[in-house]
Amino acid sequence: MVQFFLITFIFSPLTIADSVTCLFADYLGFIDIPGAAEEVTLDGDTAYVSYGSTGFLVLDISDPKSPSLIGLYDTPDYAHSHYFADGLVYIADGSNGIQILDLSDLENIQLVASFDTTDEARHVFVLDGIAYVADYQDGLQIFDVSNPQSPTFLGNFDTPDRAYKVVVENQRAFVVDGDTGLLVIDVADPENPSLISEFDTDGYALDLALVGTNVFIADNQGIVILDLSDFSTPALISLFATDEIMNELQVDGDRVYTVGFSTNIVFSSLQIIDIGNISTPSLLGSYLIPSAALGIDVQDNIAAVAAYSAGVHLLDVSTPATSPVIGANETSSALNLAVEGDLAFITDANSGLNIFNISDPSNPIFLDSANTADDARGVSVSGGIAYVAARTRGLIVMDVSNPSNIFTLPAFSTPGIAYDIHVVDNIAYVADGFDLTLIDISIPFAPNVINTISMGSGAFNVYVEGSIAYVAAGSIGLVLVDVSDPLNLQILSIYNTPNLARQVAIEGDYAFVADLDGGLQIIDVNDPLNPTLTSSLESLENAEGVYVVGDLAYVAQSGKGIQIVDVSDPAQPSLVANFDNGFARRVIVRDDIAYVAAGSAGLQLIDVNNVCESCSADFNSDGTVNFFDISEFIKAFAIDDPSSDFNGDNRWNFFDISEFLTAFSTGCP
Repeated sequence: MVQFFLITFIFSPLTIADSVTCLFADYLGFIDIPGAAEEVTLDGDTAYVSYGSTGFLVLDISDPKSPSLIGLYDTPDYAHSHYFADGLVYIADGSNGIQILDLSDLENIQLVASFDTTDEARHVFVLDGIAYVADYQDGLQIFDVSNPQSPTFLGNFDTPDRAYKVVVENQRAFVVDGDTGLLVIDVADPENPSLISEFDTDGYALDLALVGTNVFIADNQGIVILDLSDFSTPALISLFATDEIMNELQVDGDRVYTVGFSTNIVFSSLQIIDIGNISTPSLLGSYLIPSAALGIDVQDNIAAVAAYSAGVHLLDVSTPATSPVIGANETSSALNLAVEGDLAFITDANSGLNIFNISDPSNPIFLDSANTADDARGVSVSGGIAYVAARTRGLIVMDVSNPSNIFTLPAFSTPGIAYDIHVVDNIAYVADGFDLTLIDISIPFAPNVINTISMGSGAFNVYVEGSIAYVAAGSIGLVLVDVSDPLNLQILSIYNTPNLARQVAIEGDYAFVADLDGGLQIIDVNDPLNPTLTSSLESLENAEGVYVVGDLAYVAQSGKGIQIVDVSDPAQPSLVANFDNGFARRVIVRDDIAYVAAGSAGLQLIDVNNVCESCSADFNSDGTVNFFDISEFIKAFAIDDPSSDFNGDNRWNFFDISEFLTAFSTGCP
């Protein structure tokens, strides 16, 4: 019997929902309102937010764990930023220029006046009755607002690129202008502004802060610090490079607080930089932020972050969160690894096999290395013997029974190019270029090829369980090979993944494939003759490696670090945490420590103990809880999709709706 329910969700224009799946100890609270949080300013127990198409908001943050809405003014276009002057607030409202608001009654904000600009107002600075507007493609626009109810145009300076922000001091306007960098403009005569100097940051400048004779610039390289003691010739002091496009910054004493975004908009970060020595800025700590982090303000060790589609987030930054990496030891180009007891075996493109003592995870100690002449790619360790896949050198057998003194035998040539290896029961299974090669190693120092079978594409990785070898075969995808009879190898099936299959892990009936730009692919292999796709997270682009422990999949993402995915329901994987340690190629997890082959950073050890559980209300697994999750739930419920059976009774009725709404209103842990 098919049951139909009329589902009515009633929302005020400002429905507030939880907006992050995983909250750590320093995370205080958040408020998520439809729109896009662009800029935030703190003043005592009040936060003022430029909120994109929603307009200008005023929030009560007297309880940082539960911020609430006080007032709202819906501006005509898109509120990018705001500036306070003489009891009024000036809103840079995109194509509708500047909106001037009276905040004397925060619950009933009133428009005083407005004036248009010739392009798109991104930022406004008001000083001595004059408003200076960063007007995007039309540069710097200047208006007389001495009578706020009757603004008049004074002059303009057409900047070479796109003006994003302006700060005025001592009759000089400092403008960040995208590709141009920093412009210093003489505005002593506001009707005829003229250029004093410019400084090309070699990046794309988006924000600035003036502190004494120094200027701090946020751009797509990181934070650029300049000396402006001579305004005619700005001079570089230092650059703090980041792996994100830094959108906004605030300088407070010896700290710079900066937020930005990367191509992976699932998460971004708040970074705290120590400028005690301005010539050598250093990272104090960082915090994960859902969505793109666009605005930042800090007051009394509480940071408010405007997190675009994920609302406003409040964090305690009194003790900056440190790097997740608890230990490291450099090699020149770490590609793969194996962990056995208190030893980590790292294969390196330049230095071959490296062995580290990891009995103290915070202090891995180098023991010995053995050169392999060509790239050491894969390694498998068994019975005091390390078997190394070394590309054109084939299989190299090493006695590591004394890890401080590796003994290497002559290389054993394989038919193809050895990329990876898995040893099971005296047989070495080698991902061998275009082939899977089986080698008898019952006598480790006298290996012998048993058989080989073509994969049809580059075999990058192999994992053997039972009588099946699972091969990550590049553009072909996942290949399942029957190895029950090593002399008679048979391909059982091929599942063609979207991009390039780089590594495979098996857990239960599922194969988890790191598919490079295809992200994480989860494939049901219960029937090895007919593997089928269960789900995927293609947002995890550049997925190089994957390792599964229980309900968690650890994805090594080149340039993004380690992504942790809850796969307790393989049909609905959800991202629960990110450890941005930079480049990650392979990962192995033992006892809540992730061991990472991290390229030029070598071996890294990360404490992954504090991983939050996934949030069932995050129905579309995008890292946020909002209206889109409700929409996806309704679609799934309408077709009796198992994912919408929230109470697990294999029926689709009001009780599932009730369970979902409870999860949604409760938010995430």
